[in-house]
Amino acid sequence: MKHGRSKGRKRASGAALNASGAAVNDPAQKGRGASSCSERGNASGLEKVPSTDLENVPFASFEGVTVRFDGKTVIDDLSFSLDGPGIYLLEGPSGSGKTTVLRVLAGLENAYEGKRFVNGKVSVIFQEPRLFEDFSVLENVMLAVDPKKRGVTRREAEAVCAGILGRLGLGAELSKKAGECSGGMKQRVAAARALAAEPDVLLADEPFSALDEDNRRTEAELLAEISSSCIVLIATHGGEGLFGEEAVKARIRLDMPG
Repeated sequence: MKHGRSKGRKRASGAALNASGAAVNDPAQKGRGASSCSERGNASGLEKVPSTDLENVPFASFEGVTVRFDGKTVIDDLSFSLDGPGIYLLEGPSGSGKTTVLRVLAGLENAYEGKRFVNGKVSVIFQEPRLFEDFSVLENVMLAVDPKKRGVTRREAEAVCAGILGRLGLGAELSKKAGECSGGMKQRVAAARALAAEPDVLLADEPFSALDEDNRRTEAELLAEISSSCIVLIATHGGEGLFGEEAVKARIRLDMPG
């Protein structure tokens, strides 16, 4: 099992959504030495990797990534590799930099040193649901789907989204306004939205924090299911006990600054 380590303190800041309010697709946002898809960064810039190397294989990694805010080191020389589909856990106490790691991977934070590689479509489950309160539950999830690009009708796309919501126990709440939902329901809607984007790399920031035990297990089962074809990186304080040791492909441990 692979482990990555870093010392750091998380910056308290929100993550901006894209126009869909859900997924960050194929992020190519660049920090120092950053790259994405089938490009790798080196000292002289970007170097193309033969398509056979990475084609159709979800992959993400950090090489010596350091993040500083206002002169304070948040992430210090962090390296890790997420090699293909599976469940990965990003563990550490509050303030250790977990959210910052996810933001850099998603292309939402560019102020970093080192190299970041991502191959595939990225979707994020944020700590805050970030829903459109006046939209229905189903409408919020549909924001992550473009039926034309998928070659399906809107009704077919809605059926897929409704199916995901049903798996998360929200099948009877499709027309309910997001603003009328409880905190736990909103978090499940946000998870459904990220899943509906059909990502290759799913970044989940404390996705179980507002859920009761039954819904935590239901969502964990769904994440484990999609991890057969998708990288699922879950930021957590640790100790949830929702995934058996055999189900976790690797753990990345972040420590507080010394």
